Amino acid sequence: MAGTAQIASPTEAAQWYQIITDFPNFFANYERNYQGLMAQGNYIYSQHPEWAADYDALLNKSTDTYNKLFAIQDSIASIKNKWSDFTGWLAQATGLGIVPLVWAGIGAASAAAVIYEAGQLLSEMADRAARYKMAQDYEAKGLTPSQAAAQVKAVLGAPGSAGTFLGISYTVWIIGAAALFFAPALLKKVRGG
Repeated sequence: MAGTAQIASPTEAAQWYQIITDFPNFFANYERNYQGLMAQGNYIYSQHPEWAADYDALLNKSTDTYNKLFAIQDSIASIKNKWSDFTGWLAQATGLGIVPLVWAGIGAASAAAVIYEAGQLLSEMADRAARYKMAQDYEAKGLTPSQAAAQVKAVLGAPGSAGTFLGISYTVWIIGAAALFFAPALLKKVRGG
């Protein structure tokens, strides 16, 4: 069968089994967030053109990953068509026997990498959704879009940053707190105590 690959080992079968059982909920969550991101397009382009390049870059990455997830969904459908053979083979794990086919040659490791990538994008989508919601809330209180964008940046920092408190990055706060916590022990060691 052209364009397909076989599941070649019990290890790969176990990986596929995990992907198959977890994938439907993961994909549904990704799809909800992806559609939510797409729904913000008109708002971004009309109210915050300064965010358009960042929005477009995230949308492009998210679309690419969405298409890859569809390919995985096709692979899962192929495996589910032979589900009884697959589960029986997995349970025995003594030999390859009848092995299910995976569409487009997508192996379990490739699928896991795409799912990991999608998880990272879910974090980015959640960050942008929070920013867009915060800006809309500020605008509803009477701020202009540029004032709202400045407030969002002051509270959350630039996209991809850890955010700020009193104008100082959360990362700096955490490092500072850790330094204060560990400083007495370090000083004691330095002094030979």
